[in-house]
Amino acid sequence: MKTYKILFFIIFFPILSYSKCRLKKSHDYLLLSGPLLTLLNELHLEQDPSIKAVTEFSHLKSFKVPRINGGVFLSKKVLKQYKKPIVFFDKSISLSKTLDHYNVKEKISLNTLSQDPLETIDYLLKMIKPYLEDCEKNVASFLNDVQKLKTKILNIKSVKKYLFFLGRLEKNKLPELIIGNDNIALFFKRYFSYGLNTKMNYLPISKKFLKNNPTIHLIGINSGIKKILKMSNVRWNISYPGALTPGYDQLKFIDYFLSNFGTSINEL
Repeated sequence: MKTYKILFFIIFFPILSYSKCRLKKSHDYLLLSGPLLTLLNELHLEQDPSIKAVTEFSHLKSFKVPRINGGVFLSKKVLKQYKKPIVFFDKSISLSKTLDHYNVKEKISLNTLSQDPLETIDYLLKMIKPYLEDCEKNVASFLNDVQKLKTKILNIKSVKKYLFFLGRLEKNKLPELIIGNDNIALFFKRYFSYGLNTKMNYLPISKKFLKNNPTIHLIGINSGIKKILKMSNVRWNISYPGALTPGYDQLKFIDYFLSNFGTSINEL
């Protein structure tokens, strides 16, 4: 009998240890933010019964609730299904104005611009904390994972210079915008001392700049299954789940990217 109790503990302890963590039950939650969904997924809240709908623009499949358009096409017909919901959404003036016309309990706008992935994680935890109950262990475990990943990343030296584009590189055409002072590029600027001298989050790149920097590596980033496609010696397309989602997804992308393009400090 004692053996069965031990086996039960070993098998079900991981589940039981996360069973208390939950969103406060007093309201329905509509989560129209990809970065926040990733965070709640890491806190093991993807099946929380208070979550009634999530954004259709998240790559995560673990939330088994309706997916809705979180943009200007969010309709009264959709919102009336929920009783005074608390709505989290990525900063959008148009969506904020739309929500003003409906019976929502709270609307919480999330602005992750000008943050590197680690800052976004801290910011999102701060924003969701008032709505959590008994999640201290989950949060501590998640932050421990974040620290391990950060340590792993910083043990890799970025030996080349990169420009990160929003979207795929085509044979004879580049995406319109590069990441300047935001998320992935900002992380490289702060932790690897390389980045464009700009305060703009996103900006077009000039032909003159590319001509004067022929050895700089151009990286097209897309969200999707893990895949690296070489276009030339200095041009690459990289696909990764959630690569364009600020926060933990992008920290994992940086790890994936440097694991393939960087050099371990121990190997130098």
